[in-house]
Amino acid sequence: MTETWDVSAKVLCKGKINANNGQNYIRFILMDEEGSKMEAMAFGKACFTTNQGISEGEVYNFTSVGFGSTHDVYLYKLFYIRREYYVNITTETEIKIPEMKISIPLLPRTFMEFKMVPFCPHRTYTDVIGVIVYISDITGEDNSRLQRSKYVAIMDSRGNMITVHVRGTKFFQNNNEWREQEKVFQTMAAVHVKVNKKKAILATTPYSEIIFSPKWAEAKELEEFQNHLLRDRQRAQRFARKCMLRLRVKKK
Repeated sequence: MTETWDVSAKVLCKGKINANNGQNYIRFILMDEEGSKMEAMAFGKACFTTNQGISEGEVYNFTSVGFGSTHDVYLYKLFYIRREYYVNITTETEIKIPEMKISIPLLPRTFMEFKMVPFCPHRTYTDVIGVIVYISDITGEDNSRLQRSKYVAIMDSRGNMITVHVRGTKFFQNNNEWREQEKVFQTMAAVHVKVNKKKAILATTPYSEIIFSPKWAEAKELEEFQNHLLRDRQRAQRFARKCMLRLRVKKK
């Protein structure tokens, strides 16, 4: 008999039913009470019943799930966050809304080191945290409102920099905060952002979260670095500006 487990988690992202090697599947991204993310997959008949029974943004108890390796040669390219294992939802799995409230954190348990981001596969997802050092002007002003965006450069305590393309609804949700945050070199967490290897940036999606001054252990570790940047503000911004100009993003 195959061993099974019970999992309680929030559905962060719900995909559409697709086909792979002649078999239907549906993919979900989950987060548990500790802030650990995992991908869940349902195949065949299970993908249709799971699709009907799960709503994005809700918390569920998943009873009798299996675990499979994300290194499976037939499935490897399907995964977005590439953990070692994925949750396998089968026809034996029961999915119910918990009777007691389960608190799911907004922030993940860990963030990816900046130096590891270039090794992420294209179009996969990751989470990063750093200090804001540069913000571009609005791009796409002549297009529809949802196409407007900003490029935000954040730096880790080792001086590595990553550019986050904040766009669509995530841009408008945070638009009034950008300049104020930049002035004081605040920390910013970019959660569940997509890797764009072609442009060497991270980009927000409707499922991403942009969080200023997050209450998190890693944010506290950046405080000393923030003070260092404040003492050498101009140098930090010159470095960031050069990197941003490579993307042809100009600031007035």
